Amino acid sequence: MKKPLVVIDTNIFISGLIIPRGHPYKVIRLWQDARFDVVISEQLLAEIDDVLQRKKIAARYHLTADSIKKITELLLQQGKMTSPSSGKLTVRDPKDQFILDTAFSSSADFLVTGDEDLLVLANGFSLKKLQIVTPKKFIDHISTV
Repeated sequence: MKKPLVVIDTNIFISGLIIPRGHPYKVIRLWQDARFDVVISEQLLAEIDDVLQRKKIAARYHLTADSIKKITELLLQQGKMTSPSSGKLTVRDPKDQFILDTAFSSSADFLVTGDEDLLVLANGFSLKKLQIVTPKKFIDHISTV
């Protein structure tokens, strides 16, 4: 059976990496256990890198330049890179558009997010096979497969 293709929003990815508890952490653990494939784009990778390098976050979670580089390299090695094309659906927060475009351009099965601007799209739109879900809903789904 083919593993699901999943785009993990920056907020979930960062939380899952630096806080070893909760649903975001469980999502990252499922990825590490090879239960699904992660899709990334250059924009997503750049945003993750930018957030990890913020002084407040790096200091609070003891992130070094080397540890941040290792995270980036891991994503480049294990993630499936896509070049997002725009336009299938517009997000009410333009800063989130590249996340949705990454999911559509890769034909992802899931977009895992906690962002209400993205989650609101899960209701009332025809998204073909893409499911926009919270980390908990994603964990529940993957656990039943």
